[in-house]
Amino acid sequence: MPDGEVRRGRRKNQDRVKLPSGNFHDSSQLLIMSFPEAVVGSVLEVRTEVEIEPYYPVESVLLSGELPVENLTVRLDGGGPSLYWKIEGDADPFDVQTLENGGLEISTTGLKPAADGPSVLRYSWASDPTWERVGQWYRELLSGVPEGGPEVARQARSLLSDSPRSTLEELTRFVQQSVRYVAVEVGIGGFQPSPPRLVLKRRWGDCKDKSMLLMEMLRAVGIDAFPALVRARQDAVDEDFPSPTQFNHLILAVPARQLATASGDAVGGGYLFVDPTQSMGGSRWLNPLLGGQLALVVGSSINDLVQIPVSAQAERRELEVNLTVDSSGDAVGELVLKLRGQAAVELLSAGPPDQMRVTGRSFVERRLSGVEIDRLDWLSKDDNGPFVELSATVRWSRLLIGHGGEFALRIPGLRLTPESRRLENEVGSVAPGQLGSVFDVTLPWPCQVAARRSVDSGDSPLGRFQQTIVQSEASRLRIHREGSLHRRWLGPSEVQALRRLIAVENRNLSRSLRLACKVP
Repeated sequence: MPDGEVRRGRRKNQDRVKLPSGNFHDSSQLLIMSFPEAVVGSVLEVRTEVEIEPYYPVESVLLSGELPVENLTVRLDGGGPSLYWKIEGDADPFDVQTLENGGLEISTTGLKPAADGPSVLRYSWASDPTWERVGQWYRELLSGVPEGGPEVARQARSLLSDSPRSTLEELTRFVQQSVRYVAVEVGIGGFQPSPPRLVLKRRWGDCKDKSMLLMEMLRAVGIDAFPALVRARQDAVDEDFPSPTQFNHLILAVPARQLATASGDAVGGGYLFVDPTQSMGGSRWLNPLLGGQLALVVGSSINDLVQIPVSAQAERRELEVNLTVDSSGDAVGELVLKLRGQAAVELLSAGPPDQMRVTGRSFVERRLSGVEIDRLDWLSKDDNGPFVELSATVRWSRLLIGHGGEFALRIPGLRLTPESRRLENEVGSVAPGQLGSVFDVTLPWPCQVAARRSVDSGDSPLGRFQQTIVQSEASRLRIHREGSLHRRWLGPSEVQALRRLIAVENRNLSRSLRLACKVP
């Protein structure tokens, strides 16, 4: 109380209520406490003690989040020479002091809500703080999982093909499509997979279960494979802080020397990376969220920290538009949009064909300003990765405007680079990919492009963008745009390079073509 009196909560004023949850293994409860009437200036103090025995000697503490904090003190006692720690996020507001017992104390006052994401203290007291030790720990954990058994081997042999790569493809698609993804992570089950023969029998499992099933099936037909711990998030693994908690996903690393690999395959460090949790793509496409990430390959004797490659060509969008403009400036024509990779997956996951048409129409309309779609058809396939082709009859009103022989032609287009507002603060990553678009435009009169360079381009270490204007006939124009982003992680210098690339693309997407036309 403001006068210094302390009033303690009594157990008879407490009640516990189970929280509703969609997870059947969630046992969270809400503690409700009643307090006597308090006047302004009273302070409520809640002390909680939690004892944890982690599976690996590493823990974390949230330092800043969505709420303001007047005073904060975090104290780590002990640890000695084996204690190592790091603050992820903004570390500037925090004062860090080393304690005599080998621990540390972190404090701050007047902490505001985190604008650029939370700050987290990560710490470990592992005696051998190396990635080799993390891999050894996981290898020991997997040693308690029974091997596949005859049922798994029979299933694998039934899918044998004429080459190791074709066999890998058949087995991968079987696990992707015939074993449902269901996440049940209770206790050590958050790290340790279920027995592969059980996963095969029940036909469901999480990423660990599906990966270990595929690994056992591959080994049953003579193809070696290893589990690979990865981080399926927008931020990168911190190479300087070895810990299994940095990973949230498990895939497979197959030694590439066993296979006939091709351009565009996710091959890095001598391994082809395969994700059996994906709904499609087989072994020939990897979700771009994993590109550029570090993977800990848990081998039979050596654990490798390997970077998964970025494949821009696997995430390619191609747009072809053929338009005829009438004397009123309106345009009609045909559009074909080809999508590879994640964009195709998102459309194919929209549902039945009718719903996919709705989603496809929305996809085009949101990216091409002012377009009106009369008819939309689609086809899809999944051989060298997910692929969708959308074709439509389209119209644009007032695409050509002007009078007296001076006109402006506006050409909408797909965007390759992120929008500038995303760069107000430093960006950690961008989405790699390729973009190609061609607009063939037939004008109502002979025209000449005025005061415009035929080629406008921008180049940087992380990608390029180029627009080319070709006038094949007096009344025909071709506007060709080509671009690529082939880096994922951005530091301060890459952010500046990206700004320049965005400026070039914005210039070409926002400005109209000035035309001098001979109007009868």
